Amino acid sequence: PVALGPVPAGTVFIPGTASTAPDLKVDYSIDGGRTYSEKPLITVTGKDGRQQTVPAPAERYTTIRWTWGTPLAAGTTATVSYQVQVR
Repeated sequence: PVALGPVPAGTVFIPGTASTAPDLKVDYSIDGGRTYSEKPLITVTGKDGRQQTVPAPAERYTTIRWTWGTPLAAGTTATVSYQVQVR
């Protein structure tokens, strides 16, 4: 099973607030949910003019995805959560 949590417009995801569990993988998207990564990266131009890859700031996160490693039993419910801050 997979659960998605959009980061609403006008808010910023607060790092470290996405719920976790032993059998739960959390990934983040910075492109509206087209791709996900545990630690999204962006390319920026450094002061020396060179391109470098760095972790994306939380302000760039658009969607959070939780993936369970094993199926949930029929009738089971699961809850995930995360926090955002209004800009």
